[in-house]
Amino acid sequence: MRKRLSEALAAAKAGEDVIITERGVPVARLGGVEATSLLERLEADGLLEPPPKPARSRVCRRRRPRRTRCRACSVA
Repeated sequence: MRKRLSEALAAAKAGEDVIITERGVPVARLGGVEATSLLERLEADGLLEPPPKPARSRVCRRRRPRRTRCRACSVA
């Protein structure tokens, strides 16, 4: 396996499953990593629902007027 590791990794990157054997007995499987995340797959299978989008806040979003002087310069 050590001598052919780069070949096995290249095959796994290409999407093939590589079966690793020990004296002819399968002991492990090497495969490529899927691009989709677990959450995306569960959502696609219908096992998970995305959270609802939050309602728009009714807080006033007007900007405050700018100060013309810094606090240190202002006279009370």
